[in-house]
Amino acid sequence: GILFYRILSPVGEMKQRMQQFAEGDHSIRLVTASEDEITGIARVFNKMADDMDVQIHNLEKMGATYYRFIPISIISLLGQDNLAELTTQSQIEGDYAILHVSLKLPPDVSLEEMERMTGSFFNTVHYFARQNDAVPIADHADLRSMHLICKQGVDSAVVTALTILARTDADNATCAPREKLKISFVLHYGRLHFGICGNEERYISVLLSPEFDRILARKDFLEQFGSRLLLTEEAYERMSQSDVYANRYVGRLRMEET
Repeated sequence: GILFYRILSPVGEMKQRMQQFAEGDHSIRLVTASEDEITGIARVFNKMADDMDVQIHNLEKMGATYYRFIPISIISLLGQDNLAELTTQSQIEGDYAILHVSLKLPPDVSLEEMERMTGSFFNTVHYFARQNDAVPIADHADLRSMHLICKQGVDSAVVTALTILARTDADNATCAPREKLKISFVLHYGRLHFGICGNEERYISVLLSPEFDRILARKDFLEQFGSRLLLTEEAYERMSQSDVYANRYVGRLRMEET
């Protein structure tokens, strides 16, 4: 009876702790005071648990790295819950408010100044885009031009732009003239196609809006307006409170067909 109890007691204890491990407590390790077959089982289990910890840590690091390329906001916009569900068939098409934001650097800027100003611009835009449920898409590799897909509509896009401009003005007030950020926006409402392209090794997000691209291509023309936030006719018509915004910020853009 005593031998039988000595065998079953550690087995029952091991079963209980292994059940805790299976339920999610991965800190569980098995400890035995004897040197027999049960001790060998405990060692194998502990080795397996340690290996799992390493694998989970590596997967978490890998996932964090991937999310830097495909942010969770993009995954959500495409109607998926996580990165593993994305494919090159993941896409949406529809009418959205699209906010284009760009940073204009001063002439003869040094590399150090360029990095600082670009970093400040990128972080400010991303922070307030997230606050207003907008999805930022880098337009160029230099990160000085971005599209924001504003899921909440034109009014939310205007608020996003004005908030970024107000924050930029506050930061500029403490900077030397040469270091001040010069940011401008163009807001359009229209058809866009957004999705994922690439291959098994790398996914990238792609935004296509031919109508808006034609407007943005006329860069010199847009700069003549002097407004830091330009709204196309399509966007302006959908703004519910156009009279409450300061004229020094908002300009109305009417494109003539040629």
